Amino acid sequence: MSDEAAPGPAPWLLALTLVLLAANLRVVVITVGPVLRDVQADLGMSDTVAGALFTLPVLVFGTLGFGVSGLVRRISVNGALLTALGLIVVGTALRGASPTTGWLLAATLVALIGIAVGNVLAPTLVRAWFPTQIGRASAWYMTAMAIGTAGPAALVVPAAEILGGWRPALAIWALPAAVALLAAALVTARTRPPVEGSQQADSTARAVGRHLRRQPVAWALAGFLGLQSLEAYTAIGFLPTILRDAGVPADRAGTLLAVTVGIGAPIAFLLPRLATRREDQRGFVIALIVCSALGQLGLLLAPAAAPLVWALLLGAGSGAFPLALLLITLRTSTTAGTAALSSLVQGFGYLLGAAGPVAVGALRDVTGDWRVPLLVLLALLVPKLLTGLVAARGVVVDATGG
Repeated sequence: MSDEAAPGPAPWLLALTLVLLAANLRVVVITVGPVLRDVQADLGMSDTVAGALFTLPVLVFGTLGFGVSGLVRRISVNGALLTALGLIVVGTALRGASPTTGWLLAATLVALIGIAVGNVLAPTLVRAWFPTQIGRASAWYMTAMAIGTAGPAALVVPAAEILGGWRPALAIWALPAAVALLAAALVTARTRPPVEGSQQADSTARAVGRHLRRQPVAWALAGFLGLQSLEAYTAIGFLPTILRDAGVPADRAGTLLAVTVGIGAPIAFLLPRLATRREDQRGFVIALIVCSALGQLGLLLAPAAAPLVWALLLGAGSGAFPLALLLITLRTSTTAGTAALSSLVQGFGYLLGAAGPVAVGALRDVTGDWRVPLLVLLALLVPKLLTGLVAARGVVVDATGG
């Protein structure tokens, strides 16, 4: 395999670029929520349109995820990286100049397109830049992604107070994205052109993509990530409401959601390092499913009895997300294979995840309580377990010769 980023850029620059990319992959999604009421009051935005701001990311990630491997074939890994970060910078900056709701949605869409590309690229860059340090590099970028989710969520309201409103508080996050873009530009400037001709490389990548679409392990991994996304977006959307309906005070319910999300950082740091020490990761799948099942059972049977325990268990179970991203890299052996598998898995996975909050909310409206939605979420852990067990077997799926 000829990794296009080697041997030119220094390893520290590659690591820095990977971490900076990952740290910017959730900022646009997470920063609008804390200042949403201010945005609505200023722009006259309805609750329906506000809801679209939270549905839009998952839909964009899913629909565009399928096409990223094709983009990588056409403009290279580095070209796709520059495109992703450039769109994030422009879209994030334009949000700060939003005079209307339409402008805000359009600017957000521009940034989300960049993030959709970056989502698929992150595992691809691990394979291309750190083929012998997959566990360590995966831990770096997954931890950076978790911190890039929690940190901006906590800082955007103070930023609005200091800077004089929600617009600069949203636009200021273009600065870290610009730093990431600068690092990516340095990587590109120091990268040697690929040895193989572009037509030959494109033909090989297309063959790998066709091969992957026939592999049960690839589709099992897509299902595993999709079911985890469904579970995670449902928890983010409804966990505080479930707890409040059970009698937990509103402020504590919000804190417990932060606990569920916040535990993701240490898990993202530790899990890839542990999982890469084994060729088979099925034991991790089982442990994570057990955590999710216990947390959901707690919410179903006694939500107010030990809500901190349920929040911690659900947060631990969400380690299935970094595990799924890690498996994209572990189940492939080439940069082209990782890009193709990442496109397939994340495209399908995020589309499936988008259905979660909508379906759970509809079940709650129809039944009048949370028992049926929670029973459905528990039942979905069965296919999540089965797909995870298939995906976690120690096999490589991008070899087209056998």
